[in-house]
Order: sequence, then structure tokens, then C-alpha cells
Amino acid sequence: MVLLGVAFFLSGAAALVYQVVWQRILTLHTGIGVVSVALIVAAFMAGLGLGSHLGGVLSARVSPRRALRLFALLELGVGLFAAISCRLYYDGFGALASGLYATAAGAAVAHLGAFLLPTTLMGMSLPFLVRATVRETASASRVIGVLYGVNVLGAAAGALLAPWVLVRFLGLEGAALTGTVANLVAAAAALAVGHRAAHADEAAVTPRPKTGEPVGALHPGSFRLWTLLYALSGFLALSLEVAWFRLMEVGVKSTAYTFGTVLCTYLLGLGAGSLVGGRRAERLARPLEAFLDYQLLLIVCAAAAVALVAGLPPATPVYRWFFDYWRQDPFFQLGADWNAGALARLYGLLPLALYSAPNESPIRTVGTPKSARGRRP
Repeated sequence: MVLLGVAFFLSGAAALVYQVVWQRILTLHTGIGVVSVALIVAAFMAGLGLGSHLGGVLSARVSPRRALRLFALLELGVGLFAAISCRLYYDGFGALASGLYATAAGAAVAHLGAFLLPTTLMGMSLPFLVRATVRETASASRVIGVLYGVNVLGAAAGALLAPWVLVRFLGLEGAALTGTVANLVAAAAALAVGHRAAHADEAAVTPRPKTGEPVGALHPGSFRLWTLLYALSGFLALSLEVAWFRLMEVGVKSTAYTFGTVLCTYLLGLGAGSLVGGRRAERLARPLEAFLDYQLLLIVCAAAAVALVAGLPPATPVYRWFFDYWRQDPFFQLGADWNAGALARLYGLLPLALYSAPNESPIRTVGTPKSARGRRP
């Protein structure tokens, strides 16, 4: 399990390195603006969602050992695509889809087409890894929570390393190739685990769930309703993410290093929430009700945080520093300035105040095991 955790950590790190790199390349075609970035993120997430659904369907048809091999193949496919992605997006795709960039709808189609293959492969990886690791219904939420949490923590590391180290010193193509190496290592780790499992008894690895367990307790109509509610929770999460990032962009007076740094903070909270939620879910008598409770808590915390930042009097202690910073032209240039106090306030305290509480709510892994076919970062 530890080796698979390392593999999935590297997989998440590579995915966010690619997102940062690919977003920088594609904004050369569409410009840097909230609409352009939102379209790129939406296309990226759409591919992940499609891949997750497809992986959920296909993974149920294979054995755990075969699922590990397919996970390794998916990592290999993502890495090989990433190795040629910079030249593909910058030269080939830019010329091929140039006519689509005239309108927002055309840009959305172009971005979706650009990301469809690699993000679908990324999205398929979690269901296959779940198939390979979940042994019984009772522990499913904990195992899935750990896998998702480790993957998101890896994504946080990738988001931080991409602007500060990889792109800065290796360039866009060098950063993408580093992600390729991470995917290859993840694939090798999965194959190593699969080789060890080859000597185990297949019947002991794939026990059938007992009748009457929660995995089959939901009526099909009820499951569709909960799926819709889970989709709405994803809509809410990404809407809040865009809103929070816009607030942070203005609040810190962003530089080229801001996106990855702020995204790292966001993903750290998301990963921590997943790890906590996975452990709590298996002890809950009514996990679906808890899921709704956390959704309501998320909305309340998010609204309260924004209202607090917007409504505090300028002379309030601690907040006074931010108010003075916002009304002056000079700004903290992340990447060039190293004022520890400004760094802590802008990239520590401000994001903690805006979205640490709602982002760490363990809402992603609370529910029946079927809800595990969720999305990745």
C-alpha cells in the first residue's frame, strides 16, 4: 500500500505540473484573463470527469491484479503524451485550432479537444487503483480517502514545484519531461506491486461482498439522485475555487508565481480534508446525511469568510496591514521580494482566512463506496 501511495503521489504531482505548463502555453492562444483560465480549467476537469466515469465502468470488469497493470499503462500513456505535449500545443495545435479561438465557445471546444486524451487517461487511474486496493466494503471509504488524499497532496507538491523550480530552471518543456519521469516511476511502482501480488492467491485478493452490505443498498433511482447531488457539489467546489482565486489574485497583487503557490495551499487543504474524511466516514451511521451536512457547512464557511474580509473595519488589528497594502501602489513581488512578514500574511494568513475551513471539510470521501468514482485534481 505504501508503494502504491508513492505512485499515486507522483501521479498527482505530474498532473499539476502538466496543468501549469499546458495552461501557460494555451493562454498564448487565448490571452490571460479570467474567461480564458476558466475555460482551460473547465476543459481540464471535464476530461478528468469523463475518464473517471469510464474508468469506473471498465475497472469493475477486471481483477485487482490486472487493474494494477492497467493503472501502470495509464501512467505510461499520460507520461508519453506529456513528453510531446509542449511542441504539440505550441506549434501543431495552435495552427490547427486557430480559427476556433475567435469566440469563447470556440475556445472551449479547442481546449476540450486539446485536453481530452491526457485528462481522460488521468481520470481513469483512480478507479483502477481503487479496484486494485479495496478489499472489503467496510474499509472502502478509508482506503479511497487515503488514495485521493495522497494524490491531492502530490498535486499540491506539483503545483508548488512547477513555477518555483521546474519552469523557472528547466523551462516549460523541461517541466513537462520531469512530469513524464514521475509518471514512469509511478508505473514502475505499480508493476512492482503487481508482481508481488502475482504470488498471492487470487481468490483471497478478490473477496465478494456479502449480501446486504451498503454497496448494494441504494435503489437505482436513489443512486441517481445522490449522483446528481455529488455533481452539484463539484459545481460548487469549482465555482468557489474560481471565486477564491480571483479574490487572491487581486488581494496579493499577483505575479507569475502566485497561481502555483495559491493552488498549493488550496490543494493541501483538500488533501487533508480527504484524509480526515476517509477515516471518519467508516465510523458514520448515516454517511449520506453527513455529506449534505458538510455541503451546508462549506457554504456557510465560504460566505462567512468573504463577508468577514469585505466587512471588517480598516482599523481592525491584523486586517489594518492588508488594508494599507491594498490602497498603495507598491506591492509584494513574489519571487523577487523575501519579506517574511508580507509572505506570511499574503500567502499564509489570507488564504487560510478565505478558504481553509470550507476547503478542509471532509466532503469528498463521505458516502457509499460507489461515490468513490469521483474526480482528480
